[in-house]
Amino acid sequence: LFVVSAYVMAAYFTFGFLRSAGGTNIGALTGALLFSLSGFMVSNLCHIPIVHAAAYIPLVLWAFTELKKNRATAKWSLIAIAGLSCSILAGHPQTLVYSYYLYILFIGAQALILGGREAGKFLLRTAAILSLAPLICAISLMPMLELSEQCTRGNLPFGSYTSYNLPLAQIASVFFPTIFGIDHGAEKIDFLNSLGVKTYFGQWNFQSTAAFLGSTAIALGLTGILGQRKRKAIWFWTAVAIISLVFALGDSTFFSIPAFYLPGLSYFRCPARALLFFNLSLAVLTSLGVSSLSKN
Repeated sequence: LFVVSAYVMAAYFTFGFLRSAGGTNIGALTGALLFSLSGFMVSNLCHIPIVHAAAYIPLVLWAFTELKKNRATAKWSLIAIAGLSCSILAGHPQTLVYSYYLYILFIGAQALILGGREAGKFLLRTAAILSLAPLICAISLMPMLELSEQCTRGNLPFGSYTSYNLPLAQIASVFFPTIFGIDHGAEKIDFLNSLGVKTYFGQWNFQSTAAFLGSTAIALGLTGILGQRKRKAIWFWTAVAIISLVFALGDSTFFSIPAFYLPGLSYFRCPARALLFFNLSLAVLTSLGVSSLSKN
């Protein structure tokens, strides 16, 4: 139940976020199912802290969207703090740090749309939320921060930081997941390898680079971009998709060098985990595409 609950919550929170963002019921349902059952979420089933930390990201975005509308600010501020605290306590700092960058970009984009005094109020509320949640979870964060300075992750070299990336040569696997074969799991692979049978030909492992969302979803996402290109949300989530995909490529692009010096990022290897946000952004774009079709 604990494992399955992450996928149920991810779907429910994504549905709420997409409805709050203006999507139709069918559009929000499509986006919710796509994110909760995306390649990243399903392939990381064995990494329970990752999927639980990821499940609360749409809830925080939902709360920020409602705060932008200036609705029940006390209620949605508490919901945002609770969701962010649960994401922190899930125990996967890499997902937490990555999500904070998404929140900052999202808040900045919403503030630009609001403008004037409303933008200032929105920025103050969200800044307080982003600051208060870590204080509430200090009992978990403080030992983690102390340990980070005493282990190898505290001084991670650039080569380790970019390890377990999505190789540029394998970018096609985002759209064709089995183009480099199928990873059947460690025990089966050892057995098959002993027979001289190789089932996966990609670098690293199948699980680290999985981000497939479905051909139909990609087509509907493009429909969302083309059909609602005047909406600012379309361009924001398109930018998130591009940035997260480029980041996941690691040292295949120049972007990995300046990213290494951004606060908090140099503590973590496996930049391919940014594919979580690639899947989320595609789910949002697909939802907007379906919503556009259902309205017309």
